[in-house]
Amino acid sequence: MSYSRFAFNEKQAVLCLACLLAPLLLRVFGVIGEPSADFRSMEAPEGGVLIGADVPGTKVFYQDHLLGTVPVRLNSRDLAALGLPACDGKDMTLQPDGWGEGLFLGKEDKEEHKFHFLAPEPSHYLIAQTPWGPRTKTQGAMGWKNAMEPRLFRRDSEPVALTLEPAERTSDGLSVRVTAKARDFQSINGHRPGLLFLWGGMETPWRRRATHAVKLPPEWASFDPGETKTIVVTLPLKESAQGVSLFCILDIYKEPKGTTLAAGSVYGDSVWIPPTSPTR
Repeated sequence: MSYSRFAFNEKQAVLCLACLLAPLLLRVFGVIGEPSADFRSMEAPEGGVLIGADVPGTKVFYQDHLLGTVPVRLNSRDLAALGLPACDGKDMTLQPDGWGEGLFLGKEDKEEHKFHFLAPEPSHYLIAQTPWGPRTKTQGAMGWKNAMEPRLFRRDSEPVALTLEPAERTSDGLSVRVTAKARDFQSINGHRPGLLFLWGGMETPWRRRATHAVKLPPEWASFDPGETKTIVVTLPLKESAQGVSLFCILDIYKEPKGTTLAAGSVYGDSVWIPPTSPTR
């Protein structure tokens, strides 16, 4: 693909738009950037996809299939062999999963087939447990309709470490234990603390996940450096024959009213709730 001095192609238009919207994207999503120079120089195969990552040596998976190490190129025949549609850049596109569990190929909100990642040093990044093993979570991506380079979600980028542990299955749903530990070097003072839980199956479109918001006790609005808080919450999450991926987000607001966050939105690992028989 050649670049013209006077005419924008799709890549140039996207990069220009990203530069113009950088302050907004940084405030809303917490990440911004453009694909690496190496990635920008590559082409996706006709009808296929090009998948990168900001960490060299990252592996790319579709379900239990290891597709290779970034950058990964899949043509339309490769996609068909996986049971996936061709990427035409119109009806079928490559996009980031908005909750940080990889990329998907398909039609947003209708048909989303996920590609997952595994970093060379997984412990340094947030993890999404899946039926096929642990995968690395992502924090936004830059690219085009058939080429994406995500940023892997570093664990030390969050001011609070969130741990989610299923505790007990009851007739009301699933009890989970949430543990939040502030970083040793950081204190937090705010208002209106809350948790947002999200869950869905591996093929559930990211914006179609079930949600459940929980207001936290006032003491959760402040953390001393290294302080740990724990709470048990019962979610209206019934047993599933397919299994579900579950995670939560912690929000602490800066003021008693308003939308400015003192800490957050803070993401944690995603846990996998295995498939089970219906509750009796």
